[in-house]
Amino acid sequence: SNTANVNIKSFSKGIYFVHIIQNNNRVVKKIVVE
Repeated sequence: SNTANVNIKSFSKGIYFVHIIQNNNRVVKKIVVE
């Protein structure tokens, strides 16, 4: 599955970079938790 389930509530404050392999390409999603 190419779906990444991220529970934001489990993160403390900060900036996170989630690496996802999708269709043989690496996708980096930036998540900011304030």
